[in-house]
Amino acid sequence: MRFISLIMLVFLATLSACKARQDAAQLRDTGDVQPSGDLGAQLSDLATGMEADLSTYTAGVFVPRDTAAALDDNKPRARTKDELDALRKAAADAAAEYKLAQAETDKLDAERIAALARLNTKLDATKAALSKIDAADSERYAQGLDDVQKVLDEMKAANKVNTSIKCPTNYVGVPGDKFFGTKDFCLMKYEAKVQGNLAVSAATGVFPAEGKVNFTAAKQLCTAIGTGYALVTNAEWLSLATNIAQTAVNWSGKAVGSGAVNVGNNGVAALAAGPDDKPCTNMAGNCDDKVWVAGRRTHTLSNGQIIWDVSGNLYEFVDYTNASESRIPGSNVDLSTLVSAPGMPLTVVRPTRNTHPFWNDNWGKAQGMGTYLSYTTPSSSPQGVRGGSGSGTFNLENAGIFAMAMYFGPTEEASSAGVRCAFHP
Repeated sequence: MRFISLIMLVFLATLSACKARQDAAQLRDTGDVQPSGDLGAQLSDLATGMEADLSTYTAGVFVPRDTAAALDDNKPRARTKDELDALRKAAADAAAEYKLAQAETDKLDAERIAALARLNTKLDATKAALSKIDAADSERYAQGLDDVQKVLDEMKAANKVNTSIKCPTNYVGVPGDKFFGTKDFCLMKYEAKVQGNLAVSAATGVFPAEGKVNFTAAKQLCTAIGTGYALVTNAEWLSLATNIAQTAVNWSGKAVGSGAVNVGNNGVAALAAGPDDKPCTNMAGNCDDKVWVAGRRTHTLSNGQIIWDVSGNLYEFVDYTNASESRIPGSNVDLSTLVSAPGMPLTVVRPTRNTHPFWNDNWGKAQGMGTYLSYTTPSSSPQGVRGGSGSGTFNLENAGIFAMAMYFGPTEEASSAGVRCAFHP
């Protein structure tokens, strides 16, 4: 019987070791293991009995401790020492394997506990850093997020492709601007040329009155085209220039605010335009639609459409007059230093940081925005012209997408001024 018990001990010890290895593998794979308590208890009990049995071994014979009285009339079965040693070795090997498997399990537990401790340490450090943010910092952070969101919202609105309107040939769709009160509209791609008695948008041709036209005639040229056509308004010009300013490809650094926006032809008389991929047409030097130079004559809108000579070549009349404009006659002010004046808010000339979060109030002539000019003897009812020109009264230093002059009266011919018509479907 005792021999059978030892065989069972070896069997259970081996089974327990296998179970321990399975537990370790399960912990490695899932991080969880169920205790095998019953099997361990059985192994412990048998091991205890085995030690007691071995203590009674003499001369290679078992003397069962718990059944000696019951078997006193029977001769105990003799076992050789070699047989007993083999059983002991098998039991010892099984126990050692179990201990090895248990050690592997304990090691995995320790690694998991150490990883958790590291995570807790990082969490405590994060909490400590956050606790140092005072109320003022939190408020500034929140305001910063609001500013970023405003910029993103405005960029999303500006980058919406004009699909809601259909523009005539050689007109571009310009996204409206909520602040300036404009909706999407169409605008001549090129400065107007005259065919017969009508203004047309064409790359080449004759400029109105050979570059000398007054405000009244400019309005008539546009309205004569047909229903929905009119001289571009100042609000529409501001919407156009603002869209150009917040489109990255127009900047020399390929990012809004990086470098400057090109100013086009600001050194010679008005020039004919050319293909969109030849934006320096008729200019000295070479450039293309991917190479930025200050004299490049095209700008790209947020919807990908290309427009010519917004800055330079010819100043262009806008449908805007201001009899109460009271700036100092003859002033020529960089837009970075321009301020509001009685009867002439700053936002008539350019955006501000408050109206358009992307805008930098320090942008001026150096960034391709231009200047504001009120000439020496302004008319009692001056009309607005915008964009700067290549030659004549307003040239070189004044050109820019927001450049503006308030000088000519309704019937006074403007040297180096031209026309650009809008269409409202």
